[in-house]
Amino acid sequence: MRRSSLTLLVSGVTFATLVLMNANGNEVCGADLPPAVAPEPLTQAATATNVILLMADQMRFDVMGVAGNPVAITPNLDRLAKEGALFTKAYSSTPTCTPARAAILTGLKPWNHGMLGYGAIAHQYPLEIATYLSSFGYATHSIGKDHFGWNKTLHGGVPHGYQGTMLYDGIPGEDDNYDQWFSQEMPGGNPMATGLTFNDYRGRPYALQEFYHPTAWVGRHALTWLDEDKNTDPFYLKVSFHRPHSPYDPPERVMDLYNPEKMPRAWRGDSWDDRFAIKFNSTPDPGIWAGNITWDELKISRQAYYASVTYVDEWIGMVYDMLEMRGLLKNTLIIFTADHGDMLGDHYHYRKGYPYEGSAHVPFIVRWPDNGLPPEQGGPVAVDRGMTSEKVVELRDIFPPFAEVSFAYGNLEWNLSSIFLYLRKHACPIGVVWLFSTMK
Repeated sequence: MRRSSLTLLVSGVTFATLVLMNANGNEVCGADLPPAVAPEPLTQAATATNVILLMADQMRFDVMGVAGNPVAITPNLDRLAKEGALFTKAYSSTPTCTPARAAILTGLKPWNHGMLGYGAIAHQYPLEIATYLSSFGYATHSIGKDHFGWNKTLHGGVPHGYQGTMLYDGIPGEDDNYDQWFSQEMPGGNPMATGLTFNDYRGRPYALQEFYHPTAWVGRHALTWLDEDKNTDPFYLKVSFHRPHSPYDPPERVMDLYNPEKMPRAWRGDSWDDRFAIKFNSTPDPGIWAGNITWDELKISRQAYYASVTYVDEWIGMVYDMLEMRGLLKNTLIIFTADHGDMLGDHYHYRKGYPYEGSAHVPFIVRWPDNGLPPEQGGPVAVDRGMTSEKVVELRDIFPPFAEVSFAYGNLEWNLSSIFLYLRKHACPIGVVWLFSTMK
């Protein structure tokens, strides 16, 4: 069998060899690969694909219409999946905010990026997605939630390679870009006027005008950046919405789209999870992490959560429309996901951090460019749009396809799956990994 390797472009004079192997160490898929190629260095925007990472915070996989939920109102995420691929078994291996985001940032396993639970992300890693892409000529920008830390001396977020940031982390006392904007727009006003907290299980309509909602603020900045970006560089844009993370505070008009009496009930075990019915507080009530609350309370909580997802979906639709208006869908790769889910009362649990489906199972949608993938990257994606894949993927699998479409390979000490292997006509089996070895 022909050796299944590719010689790949690396910054400077370093090269890497890609060998596709199975879990037993045997090379596979050789017949499905094109001849070895060495792409030309990135010199023009036309030679590279734009990449956009759309994120929601604390969003379960099952709160989407395309995931088979008849209650969820998510027409724009449904459209994204119908024009690409929905991965139905995508997981956050460390389902809390910062370790999950460290996996996206670095492409590393938890024991390599060093975070098994909630804590502060390191100020810098040897390899970071924005730094890596910018070294290949990409304009990199992050809008919304990074949760990478805040530099109080410089009065800005820790950039981690992003050339520009416009941040709303939802961290009390951080005074991020949204907080500064709100103080200017409404001096003396309270951005938390709805009366909920960041670990709240309750839900209610947003108390201020919709214009001030953090979801709207993030969405407007994304539209502005895409509309004003007139340079010829390819770009990597991350648009990370804070919601549906608590507070569950959607605009009233969106919350009214849902009938609380028709909200799905929480999952319960036969009796094994009864011990969690007692309220356990990690922060002052209503910041419980477990406990039994009445259905009258929980149905409103779920109504507000679902509506928060729908509100994020509205803005994702506007971002899509902007890409379409500017003719960018033809050469832009889009991935949508979330850092983790939300238990919403399943097994008497709330929020995240648990090895349950509600917490660890996340949405994962890939929409490849209208033009397909260039021949240098293995040929156009050879599957029908609207496919559903049951291949297991996780958050650290986001880095490799972004590097692949940008020709930005090299010096990568990873063992990672390529989701593009699952999208091509002759998909490789589960267990295939990329083994990168540097050659100098």
